[in-house]
Amino acid sequence: MAHHGKFDLVCERLRALISARTLPANAARHAEGLLKRLETPVRIAFIGPPDVRRAQIVNAVLGGALIPDVPARPTLELRYGEREVNRATFADGQTRDVADISDGIAPDVLFLSLLRKEPPLKRTHIFDITTDGSPRELRMALKWASSRADIFVWCSRYFTDAERAVWQRVDERFTDHAFLAICGDERGARSSRLKEELAGTFLDVIPVDPDDCNGGTESGVSTLSAALSRHAELGGQADSDSALLFLKKFGTSFEVPHVHPETPSSPSIEPQTPQPAEPERTAHGTAQDPEEASRVLALCRNGAALVRERARGLLEIVRSDADVTQADILTHCRGTIERLTEMLDSYDGDCCEPLSTLSNLLMEAEELLILLEIEGTGSPETDGACLMLQIRRAFEARAAA
Repeated sequence: MAHHGKFDLVCERLRALISARTLPANAARHAEGLLKRLETPVRIAFIGPPDVRRAQIVNAVLGGALIPDVPARPTLELRYGEREVNRATFADGQTRDVADISDGIAPDVLFLSLLRKEPPLKRTHIFDITTDGSPRELRMALKWASSRADIFVWCSRYFTDAERAVWQRVDERFTDHAFLAICGDERGARSSRLKEELAGTFLDVIPVDPDDCNGGTESGVSTLSAALSRHAELGGQADSDSALLFLKKFGTSFEVPHVHPETPSSPSIEPQTPQPAEPERTAHGTAQDPEEASRVLALCRNGAALVRERARGLLEIVRSDADVTQADILTHCRGTIERLTEMLDSYDGDCCEPLSTLSNLLMEAEELLILLEIEGTGSPETDGACLMLQIRRAFEARAAA
């Protein structure tokens, strides 16, 4: 599965921050959790009645015959390993490696764990969950998968009333991350009808031909594979964004290196017509527009004054006898950011660098507040005071420029 472009760099910075051992205990645990989520492969569970060749679908999605399409196949997991391993769990509770499963699997094998050195498995962990198709076993399979998978693919020929009854009892943990793959004859028409009937129950209903192992465009396999990749990437993006906010909070600079491509030399260069020099700009506008510069200066001073006033209000809240919660402090800080944003938005002059910088700062501060709310840990008084101080200094610096 594809992942966010900054993924490797984010993980590198998180590891460095954890290794430095300078984080508070709660923050260190949070960083370790973020890193674990980023590095954990996305887990996809394929489930459904037994009259669908799920192994064919999984193999087509992954682009190779990684799951054996043999009769009486037990539930199995497929993940990355440096060497090929077939590890079987037997009915007596014993676990041992088996040499070859291509010709069949012993009837007393209850679970298979397959390790394969295939690049797609570095970012994807597959579960193929077998049932006898009864409502009871389907419910048990969903319960088993609920704590083990991130994305669910229900594979079915007709998605019968019995299957619907089972699926209707699941919570949003499933429906927000599930796809329905419809196989068999007239799958296209059935998929269109089910997509209307099941709106909001699955992310998408996709017709799939399990016999087309090449993943052709008409088979639906490429559509399913792309949908799974997009959804997995969205989850990775959210974790990556959370990590970025965490790195910003704890003072770690994060800049993605940008390599400027070399411009190939040209055998002949046309003479350029001299262009008039642009007017020199000051910190608050053009040198030729003192009125605009004065307005920007006044805006920055008013912003700094507002932050000082709101900071005094925050101090009064903290020192009051009332039981002050983290939500009270963060709400006060958010109100300050909103008023400053409205102040910047009210400026009707030409956009200039100082105001653009301040606007970006306020957006980053808003993101930091969201992170603080999610964490629910640390010292809200200190966090709020530091945030207000940073904003005040930024406005004062622009006012003094």
